[in-house]
Amino acid sequence: MGLEAARHATAMENAQREMEELRAERDRNAKELKKLRAHLLALEDEEDEVAEEQEREIDQAREEERREYERKLSELKKNMSGNDAEVAKLRATLEARDEEVNNLQKALGAYYAELEDAETRRAEAAILRQKVASLTSQAASDRAACAEAKTRATEAEERLKKFEAHLNIAKEECIKATTDASKLRKALHHALQKSSDMMVESEKLLDKRIVSDLFIAYLERKQAEDVLNLLAKMLGFSEKQKARMEALKNQNKKRGVLGKIARAPVSIAAGAIGVALEVTGATGQNREVPVADLWVSFLEKQVADDEGTDENKAPIPTSSELISAANEL
Repeated sequence: MGLEAARHATAMENAQREMEELRAERDRNAKELKKLRAHLLALEDEEDEVAEEQEREIDQAREEERREYERKLSELKKNMSGNDAEVAKLRATLEARDEEVNNLQKALGAYYAELEDAETRRAEAAILRQKVASLTSQAASDRAACAEAKTRATEAEERLKKFEAHLNIAKEECIKATTDASKLRKALHHALQKSSDMMVESEKLLDKRIVSDLFIAYLERKQAEDVLNLLAKMLGFSEKQKARMEALKNQNKKRGVLGKIARAPVSIAAGAIGVALEVTGATGQNREVPVADLWVSFLEKQVADDEGTDENKAPIPTSSELISAANEL
C-alpha cells in the first residue's frame, strides 16, 4: 500500500508538473497571441479582413486547445490511477499541438510575405498614380486641342454655309441659264422651221435655168451624189420618189456607174447664179466651193434683195444654219 501510495503521489506530482508546464505553455501562447493581436491591430485597413480571419483561426485553435486541455485534464483526473498510456496520449496531444503551433507560425510567415507583397503593390499603385497624373495632363492638352478643332470646325461650317449660299445662287443662275437655253432652243427650232418653210416656198420659185445648171453640174461631176441630193431637195421629191431615186443609185453603184465623188472645180452657170465656182482667196490661190454653198449663197442674195420690200419677215439664218435645215429635210 505504501508503494502504491508513493507511486500515486509521484504520478500526481508528475501530472501537476505537466499541468504547470501546460499552463506555462498556455501563458506563453497567450502572450504570443496578445503580441500577434497587437501587431495585427497595427496593420492597415485593407488587411483587416485577413487579420480578423487569422485571429478567428487563432481563437478557434485556442478554444479547441482549451477544450481539449480541459477534456484531457478531466480524463487525467479520472484516470489518475497512473495510466501511463493516457500520459503518452497526452504527450502525443501536446506534440500535435506543437505541430499546430508550428503550422500557425508558418501561416504567420506567409502572412508576413503577403504584407511584403502588399508593400510591392503600394509601390506599383504609386507608379500608377504618377501615370494617371501624366495622363490627366495629357487629357487636358487633348481637350484644348479638341476645343481648337471644334473652333476650326465651326469656322469650316461657316465657310461651308457661305459656300452653300454661293452654290444656291449658282444653282439659281444655272436654272435660269437652262431656262434661257431652252427658250433659245425653241427659238432656234422655230427659226429652222421657218427657214425650212422658206426653202419649201423657194422651191416653187425655182428658175429653170438653175435646175438646168444643177443638172449640167450633175453630169459634169460624173453623176455626183451630193448634187443629186440637192436637186431632189430643190425639186421637192416625195418619199416615193426619194425611194425610187435611192433604188436607182444603189443599182448604178452595183453596175459601177457612180465612182468616187469628184472634187474638181466646175462652172455651173455663173451668169445665172452670179457666183463664180472658183473664188480667189487672200493668198491669191484658187479654192473649191461646193455646189450646196453656191446654192445657199444664191438664196441669201435673193432674200437680201427682198428685204427692202418686206420689213416684217423674220431674219434670214446663216448659210450653215440653212445647210443644217436642208439636211434635216
